Amino acid sequence: MRLRSLIARLFSIAGLFAGVLIGYVFGLRPVLLRWGATPEETARAMPGDGLVANPTFCATRAVTIRGRPEDIWPWIAQMGYDRAGFYGYDLIENLGSIRGIRSAEQIVPELQHPAVGDRVYMSRIAYLSFDAVVPNRYLIWRGSDRPADSAFTWAIYPMASHARLVSRIRIRYHWRDRRILLDLFTEFADPVAVPKILEGIKARTEGQEPPPLQTQAVQVAVWVLAVLESFVAVVFVFRWDAWWKAWALAVVSIGVLLFALYARQAVRMAAGLVLVLGVALRLLRPAFITALIIPGLDHRLGWSRTLLGDVPVWLSLIALLLVSGSWLMVFWVFRVNNFARRTIEVEAGQLVISSGPYALVRHPMYAASLLMFLFWPLALGSYVACPVFALLIPFYVYRLLNEEKFLRRELPGYSEYCLRSRFRLVPYVW
Repeated sequence: MRLRSLIARLFSIAGLFAGVLIGYVFGLRPVLLRWGATPEETARAMPGDGLVANPTFCATRAVTIRGRPEDIWPWIAQMGYDRAGFYGYDLIENLGSIRGIRSAEQIVPELQHPAVGDRVYMSRIAYLSFDAVVPNRYLIWRGSDRPADSAFTWAIYPMASHARLVSRIRIRYHWRDRRILLDLFTEFADPVAVPKILEGIKARTEGQEPPPLQTQAVQVAVWVLAVLESFVAVVFVFRWDAWWKAWALAVVSIGVLLFALYARQAVRMAAGLVLVLGVALRLLRPAFITALIIPGLDHRLGWSRTLLGDVPVWLSLIALLLVSGSWLMVFWVFRVNNFARRTIEVEAGQLVISSGPYALVRHPMYAASLLMFLFWPLALGSYVACPVFALLIPFYVYRLLNEEKFLRRELPGYSEYCLRSRFRLVPYVW
């Protein structure tokens, strides 16, 4: 396999996963974290909020149930592995349970009196503890760490003729030990599991028949097949001569997987992605889209070859490493700054972040984006696209300066941080 072809294939896979990650973080994730909840419920303080400071993952979800709090409470009180189950995906959640694969369809009297400090198992090896139990109002599960690294609150809010069951989950990720693997599993599995749990509680309270296990089996089979197909497609990108066909198959397979996992959010997800794309197009104008098209046209028509010669392989490799480094910088920013957003705003309780990349420059996200834009054309083997990407620099500088004015005015402590951290964008330069 020629080196240039290998670089193109690597870049196509990196671009695919980067696109999926961006779509998830900015389009899908905000919707998944507030499934069924109103803006008021999302903003409302709930019992257990103070257990986990600065959570990496914070989700508020809700469902309307035709019933009284005392009708809903027994189903919540008895939840758990080796208890009544979770009323969701039984084939996964209750696998190996001593009470069988099916979640309870009746209230179990001996499970109605959990006490503070009792363990509630999530699986055969993972457990939380009851932190608070207030019958007919709320209960809280918490992690074993001190201070707590996770808190799960289930609260019932009575209305005139029904009740709202609200779930809030706050988790602080363990970035520096192997528990991060479980955290990342929770990141992607929780949006699938918790809405199903809420719907299971609703169905049982209202006397509805739970769906058969065969339906769950089909869903799980679709997930497994989509994962396997995506893996095989990625492998064949490096095995087939017509690798772009395998890449297209990978795109379709990952799309099917996301839809199968988050089908209940498909309409909202599409609206969210359209909104993000619309904002990006309004902000970046045609320059960004044009700059992505030009390298392809350049490769086809040979503009760079005619003007300056082919981009050397070593230069493309260096550019690819710098682009990859810019993505690592973005991930670093999100790791240390839970308040990082695509919009300029100050949230309640927001703190000034001065560690990690923020110790180098005040705007590491902008620095990473500009690094990516400047070297992306060279990574794609195009000289002529470089000036088009450079047109984005004034936009970022203008937005950066406006953001600084806003943060100095609205975020306590930011002006002092600016005095300590002298460089906005480029260390030791500006």
